[in-house]
Amino acid sequence: ELEVISISHSCLVGTQTMYLMTEASRNTINANFLQDDVVEIFYAPATGKPEADNLSLTFVHGTNPEFNSNRGIFKAKSRVRYGMAGNLKRDGIVWTTNYQGTLSFGDTYFNRKYMISGNYLDAPGQADPLISETIEDKDAITYYASQGEVIKLYNYAASGSFGATVGAETCAETSAVEYCVGSSAPKSGSSPLFYITCNGASVVTFDLYHFDPFINSNYQPWLCDINDASLRPEWKMLGYFPTSQNPSCQTLLGTLTYDSNLC
Repeated sequence: ELEVISISHSCLVGTQTMYLMTEASRNTINANFLQDDVVEIFYAPATGKPEADNLSLTFVHGTNPEFNSNRGIFKAKSRVRYGMAGNLKRDGIVWTTNYQGTLSFGDTYFNRKYMISGNYLDAPGQADPLISETIEDKDAITYYASQGEVIKLYNYAASGSFGATVGAETCAETSAVEYCVGSSAPKSGSSPLFYITCNGASVVTFDLYHFDPFINSNYQPWLCDINDASLRPEWKMLGYFPTSQNPSCQTLLGTLTYDSNLC
């Protein structure tokens, strides 16, 4: 009998299971787990309420059949990591799903999973029919090239602010000058443009980490003032705008204040 602390990977690359043991050596494990052995996993009996009186939260991850699609979008099956997650050094309890593939700039990753709350004994019957309904895939940036609405940004010099229109809208402030034209959908040659504010300061930029103090070479985007850890930045995504425009949108709009009522 081998005591298992946790299962780090229940189905690594679709063929392997990784256990965390207390004292068992590699030789002991190999001597007890032979090829074609069947491994049954169950919880040890515990005192407490009867199973019929317990509630549960069930996550339906799916079997990731897209892994076998031969489209080259996965290097391994996606996984769920939780609890100790391999006893890695972390500052919190882990619960995450990991996409095991490669995303190129502009690609859109999407998945459909399910979470069910209810009676513990009802969970298998509720979850099993949803396994085939899960999906995990990605679309290249070109998929959305013909979709989305046109977004225009206008500078109103009189107030040091800027506004936006979407689609066929026109700017209500006739003195405002059109500076940038982008899209609500990703396109080749474009990047997300953000309006970020922090403690009274603001900026229009392609850089999500503009106000990040970057302490000890670590990204900490939830911080925006090295002297006050309670301050939090706020991001507003303005749309997807061309990065090749010269001067760029972030240069033209710079530190102007966004006014949602301008246009």
